[in-house]
Amino acid sequence: MATITPLAPVVCVGPVTYTGAGGRPKGHREPQGSGEAPGVADAHVFMPATAAAGVGRNEYYKSEEEYFHAVAAALGEEYKASPPQGFLVQIDDPFLPDIFFEPGLSDAAKKSAAPRSMFEATNFALIGIPAEKLRFHTCYGINEGPRPL
Repeated sequence: MATITPLAPVVCVGPVTYTGAGGRPKGHREPQGSGEAPGVADAHVFMPATAAAGVGRNEYYKSEEEYFHAVAAALGEEYKASPPQGFLVQIDDPFLPDIFFEPGLSDAAKKSAAPRSMFEATNFALIGIPAEKLRFHTCYGINEGPRPL
């Protein structure tokens, strides 16, 4: 697969920890509400955040389950810290549908391909965030065929 910029894989080689807002880039500023987007109610504005399954490859933890839960604990802190009052948190999981396009997998195998621990970890990360303040996003079919140039 050719890319415009080189892919840099994210690999976990030590304990996952949440570093907090102090780790944000210089010049970063938080949105201030609907004044940032005139005519858009805060109830429709969201802060995108990755799902635990989208944070690289594990080379440190004994199991994928342990890894997903460590990532989820850190992400949960970020999910709670990120959105300004009134904004939604959108969990982006673009990798989830990949299991449905694995050649040769039966329907039963597809159902079991997504580790239950991925879903448990995401649910763990979302504890304390009201359901009405959440969105879940995934993409289906975007990489399934050639596109004209």
